[in-house]
Amino acid sequence: MAQHGSGRLGVLTIEGDEGWSVAELREALGRRGVVVESIRSPEELPSVAGRSGTVLVVTGPRSAIGLGEVLRELLSHRPSAVLLALDRHLMHELEVPLPRRQVIGFRAFQGARGRTSVELSAGSDVPGEVLDSVTSLLRAAGINALQLRGADPGPVAPRVVAAYAAQAGALIRDGEPPEAVEAAAVHRLCFGLGPIGAVRSFGRERLEEALRVSERSGDAAEGLDVMRDLLGDSDSAAVPDPVPPVDRMWSVDSALLLAGVVGELSLLASEIGVDRAELDTYVRDLLGSPVGPLAYADLLGLDAIAQSLRRGPVPSRWERGLKPLIERGELGAKSGRRFLRWQVELAEEGKVRYELRGAYALITLSRPERLNALDEGMWRGLRSALRRANGDDRVRAVLVRGEGRAFSAGDDIAMMAAWKGFGDAKAWHDELLMPLLRELLEHSKPLIALVDGIAFGGGCELLLGFDVVVASERSLFSVPEVLIGAIPPIASSLGPAFLGRKIARYALTGEWMTADQARELGIVDVVVHHSQLEQVGVEFVVKVIRSSPQSIRSVKEVIAALRSAQWPLLALGANRLVSLASTEEFREGMEAFLGRRSPRWFLGKK
Repeated sequence: MAQHGSGRLGVLTIEGDEGWSVAELREALGRRGVVVESIRSPEELPSVAGRSGTVLVVTGPRSAIGLGEVLRELLSHRPSAVLLALDRHLMHELEVPLPRRQVIGFRAFQGARGRTSVELSAGSDVPGEVLDSVTSLLRAAGINALQLRGADPGPVAPRVVAAYAAQAGALIRDGEPPEAVEAAAVHRLCFGLGPIGAVRSFGRERLEEALRVSERSGDAAEGLDVMRDLLGDSDSAAVPDPVPPVDRMWSVDSALLLAGVVGELSLLASEIGVDRAELDTYVRDLLGSPVGPLAYADLLGLDAIAQSLRRGPVPSRWERGLKPLIERGELGAKSGRRFLRWQVELAEEGKVRYELRGAYALITLSRPERLNALDEGMWRGLRSALRRANGDDRVRAVLVRGEGRAFSAGDDIAMMAAWKGFGDAKAWHDELLMPLLRELLEHSKPLIALVDGIAFGGGCELLLGFDVVVASERSLFSVPEVLIGAIPPIASSLGPAFLGRKIARYALTGEWMTADQARELGIVDVVVHHSQLEQVGVEFVVKVIRSSPQSIRSVKEVIAALRSAQWPLLALGANRLVSLASTEEFREGMEAFLGRRSPRWFLGKK
């Protein structure tokens, strides 16, 4: 038998032309030095089959008539493998029996960015080394290849894309603009192939056939009907290609798009017993995602995926399938296992909780009974948690959130009221405030704040040290220190330097801001529905993961240098707060706040 690995592939075309998939395959293999030879006549079969070892047979997609005799002739020349571009479930139509040990089903699809994805379907009687050898040849040429051994589930890629498109269609049917849905997939989930683009690439007929093969109907078919109406007869819609980011994309529950893909992959994995990690990698490259859909679901948490499905426009058997996993505590990266295995850690730094969730750290301010007010323990705990994340190479990004109905209400006024004067305030400044600010402003990892509820005083000011701030629509912001005889040291120093003149209004008056007003001012980057807050945080983590680690470090170093240049200004604001701590007005402000009364300011009194 001719040995594979000779750097050659024979291509025999039975019906029609080779199509884009073989042309792409020729180009990819050619770039890697593999010779692709065309078999133009039966007389060339012996020499090409002998030289190439592996022969790809391209035939019509729906008929095997006349193919059997050609294949029997080809196999008589003993190639190591025949890749048959015909679904294995149609092989029974061949007029002659085939030696299954040498025949591997071959399906090719065009995925994100025009890259070819190939599925190799082999029966259990095909030797593993033959299948591995063919797979290695394709992968070495940059082809996205998936091995399917044993029972053939039919085309995997169209099944996944059909589920993806069906969820998108359901969202569009429920009123989400098509452009916003496509933008949510491309610019939030970072999929190179949006659902509308996927339907354009695969074609409606192929996706509908995939639904029939997988015995899916109902919700999925209805979603594809929406896509059919949207695209019309020309497979084009009034959605730009490529689609730009749009504001409405932040209102789309993007987890529903992911859930469709994850649900179908989970069903496929149970049907065919394929390795989940390999299946995840195949679909990752098919859709052009930075991480595989199963890994993405693990990072989000299966409980979050299930919640999105419950809120979704259509009931789903996928949510019912997740229920027993959630009940067993298999939640993904937060528990250490589900689709993939993750490294996890949990530590309590006083009232600050630290969690390692695979690729990111989640820090939670956990003093909800006091609206996460920053007492001495909270200042120390937050600094310790940030230092832990900074020193862990597994952590690519850090999320910080508050437990309960506040991110943080700011400094604990009871703590400040207990200061006896300048000395106590100076100790707080030296031991707590400035060390935490330095850790925050010079942190080497991207810092992402998730604000849901109140962010007042120091809780609002700390946000100026984060790289990304995501807030829920119900959040409120204020720097009201002047109302209690103090000063917002960060807002009055770094605020104008980073945000401009408009912050002065709020530092001088203590007025409240809505989330949208805070976004306009520059404190907040993105406003989303509170149900999507952590989900959007993980989306930003994935955006960091797709970026070069050394590039991220370099950007952070430059940002830290800029912030450090403002350190004298920040120190001025902090020192001014310390100097106020020994004044009568400061004492009156503290007592008035704790006594729930208005302060009695005395005009002209020093």
